[in-house]
Amino acid sequence: MKAQKARLKIAQTVKRNDVQGERVAAALNHANKTGKITNLKRLLAHKMRGATDEE
Repeated sequence: MKAQKARLKIAQTVKRNDVQGERVAAALNHANKTGKITNLKRLLAHKMRGATDEE
């Protein structure tokens, strides 16, 4: 149940911010499939701050 809530929260955050729309959505779907939700939270937080993949 906890993981499901986390997914929902992240999904809402992604919809609100829609940073790089499809790429973030793809990452979210992948994380949901693999269960790596904590890692995704970190990744999203990183992206929301405007960081790039190259760092």
